[in-house]
Formats: sequence, structure tokens, C-alpha cells
Amino acid sequence: MSFLIYKEFIHLRYYDKSEPNPKDRRKQFSTEIPNDRNGRRLAKEYQKRFDTGLLEKEILHLRGVNTKRTTLYFTEAFAEFISKSKRKINKPLTYSSELAYIQTKNLFLEFAGDKPLSEYTQRHYIKFVEFLDKRTFQVNKKKDSELILRKLSPSTIAKHTRQLKAMFNYFFQHIENLDRFIIETRKPPKGNPISIPPDAIKAILLESKNRSEFPHQYYFIMFALLTGARASSVLAQTWDNVFLDHGYIKIYNVKTKQFYPFPLSDELLELLKTLRGSCNKLGRLFPQYSTHRSTPVFWIRLIKRLVRDHKIEHAYTFHQLRKTFATWVANSGADRSIVKDLLDHSSVQITDEFYTENNMQIFKKAVDKVHFG
Repeated sequence: MSFLIYKEFIHLRYYDKSEPNPKDRRKQFSTEIPNDRNGRRLAKEYQKRFDTGLLEKEILHLRGVNTKRTTLYFTEAFAEFISKSKRKINKPLTYSSELAYIQTKNLFLEFAGDKPLSEYTQRHYIKFVEFLDKRTFQVNKKKDSELILRKLSPSTIAKHTRQLKAMFNYFFQHIENLDRFIIETRKPPKGNPISIPPDAIKAILLESKNRSEFPHQYYFIMFALLTGARASSVLAQTWDNVFLDHGYIKIYNVKTKQFYPFPLSDELLELLKTLRGSCNKLGRLFPQYSTHRSTPVFWIRLIKRLVRDHKIEHAYTFHQLRKTFATWVANSGADRSIVKDLLDHSSVQITDEFYTENNMQIFKKAVDKVHFG
């Protein structure tokens, strides 16, 4: 167990030092706890628990005790895992999570088969990840049309590997005489998708504007595109935080639970004036849409319709509007600290890494201004 003590929190890490091969010493435990009185007490409890487990294993090894290999099969152990998880008091397993675990179990059985737990090794996990990378499933491109094959997305693969690790972690803790099955989960891809191309933005805005029976769909998309706000922030936006006379609005950051100021551009000002004249001046800007969903349903249907009609190439997410806004502002020549403040990021590094794409034309113009003779 190693402790990395910072000003506000303590970072705990544990590596399996009893593994004879240094290359196989994978990180088994990692967490952060507050650096206060309760946090330090909890850190000591973690230290005692891990040290006791290692000491017990070393004593058994020195005594030459040969533990028997378990004959419990994977399906039997999985049924016990689901049953115990449902009966948890603090955080019981939900129905949707149970279905997700069952899906992971079926994929693992499809790949490795139902064997005693002691026969699974780290090699099985590595091959399972390769199996998921190549796994395809059938989907309908259109209703009453031929089936097409599609691969699993990186986020879906990451979900299955995390759930497989959670299962085997339970097996280690509650089933005796189980050989170690050390695995590392596949992490989801870092960062967000690319910004939406101008042609696709034009098609999205034109399609939403042509639906005159639902004008607020166009206003909703334009507000997100002009502010870079998340969908949840747009849904939570109220008229109390719109100050047209003072030239700014306050946007609610759902991550920090705080409001941040945002300037009113000419286009955004005209949009709010139009919106204010067509709805109630109290409450939320978009009361037509529920705040229980992170993304409005109309966006999903709109994108599916555009992809089906071949007006756009990809099914873009609503969050890509935020990255599109950041990229356009950065490519217009704005300093990256300005982009950071407009998006209310905690650091410039987050803005650089996730939300801006360097425009080589800007770099070329800067280089062309330099002359050496």
C-alpha cells in the first residue's frame, strides 16, 4: 500500500507485491479519500486490511500449505455474485445493472465457456478483450430492410471489462482457494468526439428550423451552439439568470453546482429576444423538455432522420455542439484562457486536451508573418 498525501486528499494505491513476476504486478486498488481526521483513520484501516491479507498469504507460503483448486464453475459463482449484490444494504444492484452484468457474462461464456474458476487465467482476459474488439452484432439500417453488421463501440468494450473485473474481485474476496486472476480493465477512450463539420451544422439547423410546428427545437440547438453549454445546463437555464440590459447571462454548471457568467453576443441577444416574445418570461427557457434526461429526445430523433436521409454522415451527439463552439472560438484567434472561461473549465489543460482542435490555417498565417531575409 502506498500513500500519496496531497493538501486536500490522500491517494491510496496497492500493488500485489507477492506476485513473483514483476511484470504481472498489476494495480489492484486505487482510491482517493479526504485528507481530514476521518480520512486518515480510514487510510489506516485500509493499510491494516491489506497488510493482514499479504501477511496471511506469506505465512501460508512459508508453511508450504497447498490449497486445493476450487471446482466452482463460473455460472454458479456468477449466480452467487448477483444474489449477494441484490441484498446489499447501502447500494443494492439495480435491475438495469443486473441486465448489463448478464450481458457481460453471456459474452464471456461465448468466448471462454463455462469452466471452474481456477482454470481461468490472465490470458483469458487478454483474449476476451481481443474477442470484444472483433465482436459484431446485427442491426437494422432501416425498418424492413436488410441487416448490417456493426462492431462494439470502445465505451461498450470498456463497460464489459469493468464488469468482468468486478465479478472476479468478488470471487477473490468471498470464495476460498481461488487462484489469482489479475486483470486490468479497458479504459474508455479519453476525450470527446471531434467537433461537428460546418456542412453538418448547416444541415442540422436547417432541418430543425423547417419544423415550424416545433420552433423551440431550433432555439434549443442555437442556444447550445452559441454558448457551448451542456444539454443539462440548457435545460436548467431560467429567465432569472438572463440579464439582457446588462449584456450577460448566468449559466449553471452541473458539475461544479455553481453559476458562471457568459457574455451576450449579438446573435445570442437576438435569439433570446425572439424566445422571450414567444413564451412565458418566468421559469425555465425551455419548459417543454424534461430535466430528467441528459439529452432531449428530439435531438436523437433529428440526428437519426438526417443520417437516414444521408444529409449527414455520422450520428453526432449533443455534447459535440459544446466542442464545436470551443473549436470555433479558438480558431477565430481567441486566447485559450478565454475559451477556458467561456466553458467554465477548471484548468486550461482540460480545454486544450478535450475541447479544441488546432486549425493549421491559423498556424500557417502566424508562420507566414515571420521573414528571415
